[in-house]
Amino acid sequence: MCFSAYGEAVFLTLQTLIIAVLISYYSQGPLASTVYTAVYIGLLAYLMSPAVPMSLVWAMQMSVMPLLAISRVGYFLSSFHSGFSYASQSAS
Repeated sequence: MCFSAYGEAVFLTLQTLIIAVLISYYSQGPLASTVYTAVYIGLLAYLMSPAVPMSLVWAMQMSVMPLLAISRVGYFLSSFHSGFSYASQSAS
């Protein structure tokens, strides 16, 4: 069965939701996980509806790459300071 990028995103979204709900359930209880699930599904339904202004969709799409780059800075800095490199890993 062939999956498109949209199909892959759906599965990743479901996996993320399940992991977040389980973490919330075991750390804060069933009420917190239920509220989180309801808010998550509500936001997802709104963002996929035609009621969302196109300017919001464009702004969210344009923010993906800068957010991704910023999120990686901490990882790169910690790897740099610890002396880890992929070259040294593959040499052993």
